[in-house]
Amino acid sequence: RAPSPRLSILERPDTPLFCLNVCLRIKPLCREEFLECIRQNQKGTLSSEPLAVTYAYGEDETTPDTWHFFEQYVGREGFEAHT
Repeated sequence: RAPSPRLSILERPDTPLFCLNVCLRIKPLCREEFLECIRQNQKGTLSSEPLAVTYAYGEDETTPDTWHFFEQYVGREGFEAHT
């Protein structure tokens, strides 16, 4: 099944977004399992949740095993559909 087309934030300037910033610290021994999990979560979120706009993550450059996430959803309802 092909992902549904998404409108960019610029194409819907009047739509309120619900944004989330998360910081997680993981155990070094769980790194590979964690990476596989967040890759699948990102893929599933962006391909099957029409109200999901952004799901980005990255490892902190100065603190190993600390990960930052930035998520955007169309309104609180988009976030609630995600959870």
